[in-house]
Amino acid sequence: MGHGAGSAAAHGEAAVTPVIGTVMILAITILGIGTIMLWGAPTLQAIQDRNALTAMEGEFLQVRTDTLELLIDKSSRLPEVVVEVGTLAVDRGTRFLLTNNAFGDPDDTGCDMHVTQWNDAVVDGFQVAITGTPCSIADLPACPAAPYCLELHSVAGSSTIDRPVTANGGGVYTTVDVDLDLTTGDWVFRIRDASDAAVAQAWLLSTNRVSWEHASSASDVAAYVEAGAVFERNGPKVFLLKPPAIQEAAFGSNDFLVRMPMYVGDDLSAISGRASVQLFIGQVGNSQVRVSDADTTHLRFDFAGSLAEAWCNSLLFRNVPASVGSYAEDAAHPCTALVPSVIFTPASSEMSYELIHARITARIQS
Repeated sequence: MGHGAGSAAAHGEAAVTPVIGTVMILAITILGIGTIMLWGAPTLQAIQDRNALTAMEGEFLQVRTDTLELLIDKSSRLPEVVVEVGTLAVDRGTRFLLTNNAFGDPDDTGCDMHVTQWNDAVVDGFQVAITGTPCSIADLPACPAAPYCLELHSVAGSSTIDRPVTANGGGVYTTVDVDLDLTTGDWVFRIRDASDAAVAQAWLLSTNRVSWEHASSASDVAAYVEAGAVFERNGPKVFLLKPPAIQEAAFGSNDFLVRMPMYVGDDLSAISGRASVQLFIGQVGNSQVRVSDADTTHLRFDFAGSLAEAWCNSLLFRNVPASVGSYAEDAAHPCTALVPSVIFTPASSEMSYELIHARITARIQS
């Protein structure tokens, strides 16, 4: 009888062992699935997001190529953009202030004009700071008889409209039109001498942009094309994918050429989700030569908008030979500032500078 009891216990232990094994295998399986879901799924999602960004980069590079071709061949273009995920849009882009100080007279080489506060939401007077005593402006009401006069014009195509300016003391000048809003549109600030020659000028230009943005549980990515450049964003970091149409030595080591193809208009739109659409891009009128000056001493670039810091850094890290010139960050307006500023100084005392501005319609075809 004792032998029978021992045999039954052995059989019970044998029956329990497979059950424990099954439970352990099930637990390991569940743990493995959980690990894959925790680590594997976000990784796969991040790969998919990166692939979508890479595909959109290719689309935007073609949009950039078609846009720059409009500066030569003014026939409209219809590049196709395939969207797998995310949102494709034509929305507001960066604003650019391009200032060239072109004081050819040796007595005026210490001058520097810098327009500030033009991006304020409520504008009760932009500021134009003019440093260097050789070019101090006399009382503006006396213009055009004064040695130098400051002018402000709103720009539409090839036409300009005069706007009043007045002295504000301390070498700073502002508008007297308190309702003037410089946050939209195109503008030009000029200093003229007694012979009516423009000795310094700043062009404030606006552009829309073509953008693609996609956010998921794993990443937040985007791509942008504006003013002849293509940027990509991965999280908070923005990278330059294709540079703007700037040539520091266009026709020789002393010829600086800037082409600014700007998307204009209020026809803003967006689509989300999987789609294949066409972008219509066509030049409005002719390209305008805004500046053509042979005596520019230095250029200043100011930027405002969500890509302002990226634009600022894109200039600082341009590969320019020392024999041509150099870019430097304005210490008072660094790339991290709300409106950063970069200054290009030629290797020689002055250079030839040309700014070509093209206004281009860009919209998503329905």
